[in-house]
Amino acid sequence: MLHILLLILKIAGIILSVILGILVLLVCIVLFVPIRYEIAGKCDGNPDTLKIKGTAAWLLHLLQVDIYFKNNTLKWRVRAAWKEMTGGQQKADEAEPSKMRMEKKEEKKTGEEKREENKKEKEDEKEKKERNENQSQRAQEDLESKEEIPEKSEKSSEEPEVIREDVQKTQSIFHKIKELLRKKEKLKELLTNEIHVNAFKKLKKEVFRFLRKLKPKKLYADILFGFDDPCTTGQVLAGLAVFYPVFAEHVTITPEFEKQILKGTIYIKGNIRLGTVAVFLWNLVWSRNIRTTYKDIKSFEL
Repeated sequence: MLHILLLILKIAGIILSVILGILVLLVCIVLFVPIRYEIAGKCDGNPDTLKIKGTAAWLLHLLQVDIYFKNNTLKWRVRAAWKEMTGGQQKADEAEPSKMRMEKKEEKKTGEEKREENKKEKEDEKEKKERNENQSQRAQEDLESKEEIPEKSEKSSEEPEVIREDVQKTQSIFHKIKELLRKKEKLKELLTNEIHVNAFKKLKKEVFRFLRKLKPKKLYADILFGFDDPCTTGQVLAGLAVFYPVFAEHVTITPEFEKQILKGTIYIKGNIRLGTVAVFLWNLVWSRNIRTTYKDIKSFEL
């Protein structure tokens, strides 16, 4: 009897170890098998000529996503094992049959229906004319009643009202200035707090480390861009400058401040591991300064 019980426990242990092994294997596959991606783009000076093609695949193309953008039309395809889904914007030639059907339906209207519509329009016009005449008569009666009020009483009542409005405006201006100064001091206290300063340094360090690990294997970009507003061009350039130290060796970005333009080519190829993303999030969550700063920002009110 004891021998049978030990045999059952042994079989249960083997089954549990196999299940745990499969779970560990699946976790390792999800975390360490890379998602391979490839992006290519080209533009000849006008945003309408922009062409982008992108592909991302995981686990020997068991899961694959394709995106294609051309002539202001976006198309995509998702394939998971043997199942496939496609989609995109509706083309102009596909929309034409629906328009033709609507036109045919409108042509099928009988003459009687059109006559009834004309009658309804005439009745509506008559009602509008009557309403306008009534409104004009009421307006004339109101003007006559206002003219009967003496001018002295109007002047005497207007002067104190003007003074009160000026006093209220000055009080509201002083109140707004006090509120702005109070908000400025409160925001300054939040930004200069030692815990928050250390949290921002930690976040900056982890973000740059994360970007270095995500650096693609192949990268080439030569882009000339500009907007109608030079201020917008400067703002976009300042945003790109934050990431420029990571990709400076293979990227050339030239701003144009006098006209709107988008010209150049770009090619990116690399891979991303979910394990890298998990480590990045783990370092952020287990930082006490970042957790404290997040709570303070969430509950912060000006």
